[in-house]
Amino acid sequence: MNHLQATIGNLIFTRTPTALMILARSGNNTAIFASVHAATAIGGTIGGILLSIWGGFQRRIHGLLLGTILTFTSAIAFGLSNSTPLWLITTFFAALFWPIIGSSEQSIWLAKIPSQIQGRVFAARFLMTQMPVLIALGVTGILADRVFEPAMMLGGSLAPLLGGLFGTGLGSGMAVQYTLFAIFGVILGLSGYAVHQLRDIETILPDADLEVISK
Repeated sequence: MNHLQATIGNLIFTRTPTALMILARSGNNTAIFASVHAATAIGGTIGGILLSIWGGFQRRIHGLLLGTILTFTSAIAFGLSNSTPLWLITTFFAALFWPIIGSSEQSIWLAKIPSQIQGRVFAARFLMTQMPVLIALGVTGILADRVFEPAMMLGGSLAPLLGGLFGTGLGSGMAVQYTLFAIFGVILGLSGYAVHQLRDIETILPDADLEVISK
């Protein structure tokens, strides 16, 4: 779950593909691009503040799965948007849920992994979740240049089907690609609730500290 989430997240939230989509659809307006990234930063900051006040879900898995669903739902709305106000609103809400996803996931790992091996486990986990960044940068560029952008130009294969939602021309193909991966992210979050071993992981796996005490 964590690795798939990281891969899909990097496919749409990695800065370069997102930047190219915004710039292409805004006529290379750097002020709009900067405003969108500022909204992202504000959303993440406010999300962190709200989380520190609230404390998050008692069952951390809800923070991970529900946060994933809401973040990628906001990303779908972002991909479907083609105006600055909508970009600002949707990217704000996408980032708003990042802190609860990260903190919930980290809390589960910390609770279930024995402290004496946490360093090794977290190092391996970091490597495995960061590798998709490199994959994302390569895959998104190839898909955009060779598949989605040509398909969404006037006369392209996808323009008659999706042109009404995304428009046609520069950036439309990247918007389709962005939205498609965001849909996969929502499906990933929903599927987490369908898998008993993941949905109930906090009760299935004993806390590491309690297991040590019982021994």
